[in-house]
Amino acid sequence: MKQKFCPKCKSTNIELDPTAMQAATAVPQTHKCQKCGFESIAFPEKKE
Repeated sequence: MKQKFCPKCKSTNIELDPTAMQAATAVPQTHKCQKCGFESIAFPEKKE
């Protein structure tokens, strides 16, 4: 299984940013690192 991690601080505590969720499904969802606050639509993944 793959897990997202923050490219900035390497934390795996990544969640969908609820403030950035859009009603339209065509809009990419923003993920946010809960440790350092880094936000992006794409986070790298690593195998657990």
